[in-house]
Amino acid sequence: MSEHISRLQASPFARDDRKKYKRHGAEKITLLASSESVLNYDDELFLRSETIDFTFRIEEVAFVTKILSLISGEDIGNDAKFNEYLAVKQLQENPSSANIIIQTGCDNFCTFCIVPHTRGRETSRPQDEIVAEIQDVVTAGTKEVTLLGQNVNSYGKESRAKLWNSEELTWTNKEVKTPFRELLDEINIIKGLDRIRFTSSNPHDMTRDILDAHFELSKMCHYLHFALQSGSDTMLKKMNRKHTYADFKAQVDYLRSKDPLFSISTDIIVGFPGETEEEFQATVTAMRECQFDFAFIARYNPRSGTVATERFADDISPEEKARRWTILNDILRESVHTRNALMVGRAEEILISGEGKDETWVGRTRNWKEVFLEKCAVSHES
Repeated sequence: MSEHISRLQASPFARDDRKKYKRHGAEKITLLASSESVLNYDDELFLRSETIDFTFRIEEVAFVTKILSLISGEDIGNDAKFNEYLAVKQLQENPSSANIIIQTGCDNFCTFCIVPHTRGRETSRPQDEIVAEIQDVVTAGTKEVTLLGQNVNSYGKESRAKLWNSEELTWTNKEVKTPFRELLDEINIIKGLDRIRFTSSNPHDMTRDILDAHFELSKMCHYLHFALQSGSDTMLKKMNRKHTYADFKAQVDYLRSKDPLFSISTDIIVGFPGETEEEFQATVTAMRECQFDFAFIARYNPRSGTVATERFADDISPEEKARRWTILNDILRESVHTRNALMVGRAEEILISGEGKDETWVGRTRNWKEVFLEKCAVSHES
């Protein structure tokens, strides 16, 4: 293999003739359209390393065998499992839990995000394929599945475009039933499955039927991750987020009114271009009011190819970003402690995920709280 790779690097198709042999009709992060475009020497990764022979993105996995055949000089054949990213099964490190891909791509075009540009528009996997894969893993012993997508709320919107373009799609409308809720309903009746989770969700197209699924479907876990990003409506608009803080907070309040122990995690960005102290303080207020069980707090960094990088100056200093991050992290630490204290003294069902340190098992409650158990306290039947 190394001999073939060396030959490829030294061939007329090598990086020094990149302009001539770039992907046909492709520029930078455009997705491959056909196997005729696999010689993608326009990718900027080649400028960063002399050891890269080819690049491909996860949605281009169908072309892997074609690329390897070119490198090896042999027809290595094709395997149907490589033909479609949505059909790729995730490595299951924990036999009790499985990640199931239901969707790829994104249509939201947040100004800080590269995903719509690299993974393309939203594409949903057929419901029957998803259900069949879950049935397979459950038969093999899996008790918990997590449905994965960039924006699972809009699963299946390709077939219900009229709904997504109507004013009916609001989280307060009790009459709407979305394709994602229909999928959850089907998964909930799979025998042997105990827990259903999903990530990630977008507040602007969250619907009542999805929120209510947590309480109406017996296997749904009381945990939701959805990204606030900022407590300032001005910043949210600049990020091209289509929700307001009031929208987000109302959904949080609704879930917690149904179950005060309902766990909620989120994503936050500090130091987004132009963020004033007043706008940052709006996020501080949001963090205190929402009492998140966890949050991924990021300091804004420009990323090539995003709208924010092209349009806005990165005008918040690293020191100021660090200061704001620390403030939010301290608030998070307080809320995590407060929320965890609500669980003390409760009897909870724990799904063991693996071994921890110092002779312990690690597991989680249904509302996503991590628990460490002494091995001697857990029977083999647990």
